[in-house]
Amino acid sequence: MPMQIKLTTNFNTAFTLIELLAVITIMVILITAAIPGWKNFVQNNQAMTIATKLSNSLRLAKATAIQSGQTVTLCPVAQSSGTTCTNTTAWDAWVSFIDTSPPNGTFTTNTGENYYYDQPTGVITASSTGYISFNSAGFFIAAGKTFTIKPTGCTGNNGRIITIMPSGNIQTTFTACP
Repeated sequence: MPMQIKLTTNFNTAFTLIELLAVITIMVILITAAIPGWKNFVQNNQAMTIATKLSNSLRLAKATAIQSGQTVTLCPVAQSSGTTCTNTTAWDAWVSFIDTSPPNGTFTTNTGENYYYDQPTGVITASSTGYISFNSAGFFIAAGKTFTIKPTGCTGNNGRIITIMPSGNIQTTFTACP
């Protein structure tokens, strides 16, 4: 009688408890190592986001001044009311508007205003108090002004400085965070 070989396969389709514990332990170690880096990434990205918002507001004001042929002004306002320009270096909220009696930094509603209120407190600091105006040619009316942007928790060289040149050009550079 010929010999028959019977092949049997025995598949275990489950993981053992030791294997599951090993995978969970490795995942916990990786997540624990990644969380501080992710937190720094988010905080440092906040500086870039705020700088982009402010520089885009400045560029929009310049473009509106050229397009309308009128002076456009940006000024800091109180976050609660936002109906009066404030004489401060803190730009936690600001408004841009067509300045009908240029440049005096006083606005009334319905002059093409754009409001920006959702900035964290104390993140944007201007080099001097007062408003910013662009004339109908898009030039900055005043001496150069800079804004320093340093969010809470920012590390390394991830802060931003926005400089407005007399020509109206806007330049963004990196700066060290505290």
